[in-house]
Amino acid sequence: MACVYDKNGSEEYKTFLDKYFEKNYKIVTQDEGDDCNESEDYCILKHSNKVCVLMLASGHSLLKEQKDIIEVDFQITPTTNRMDNKVIGKSKRGAQWLTNVSPICLVRCSDGTQYTLKSCVPGKLLEVNQKLSKEPMLLARKPLAEGYLAVILPKVRDWNTIASSFVSQEDYNKILEERQRKGTKGD
Repeated sequence: MACVYDKNGSEEYKTFLDKYFEKNYKIVTQDEGDDCNESEDYCILKHSNKVCVLMLASGHSLLKEQKDIIEVDFQITPTTNRMDNKVIGKSKRGAQWLTNVSPICLVRCSDGTQYTLKSCVPGKLLEVNQKLSKEPMLLARKPLAEGYLAVILPKVRDWNTIASSFVSQEDYNKILEERQRKGTKGD
């Protein structure tokens, strides 16, 4: 494991994700999707080869409100099931193409609420986390690990445009703090 030093000179070990992936956040706004609100936040881990791992961010209402998830369904329409995605070869033939608002899965909670989780990253769908269909609570318990949603390969030539809509960890923390301040003012 790589050893780095923090600003105080103390040894600090980077995790695998910290070492090989850049963490970005996408905040879905009203104009990017129907029935979205300010707390539909996603975390995108980007590898140096541009492969992206899509996860829920801590500010997503599903996590913030600590919902009891009873089902994660990758059957998006009667004819589209994300679990049927079969990728073959180096050029990833057969991969389903996603836009930034393409649904990845439908999530149903015990209180009757439903969420449509979206891609946020246009590109080829390499895989979905099939574990979620058997263990839906992984999405809430381990959102930044075993509860990831999907792996997506964007077009390399489009990456700068895609990445320009993301915010950094530092900026995302500021957004969360601002939301917290706004939420406590009304109490």
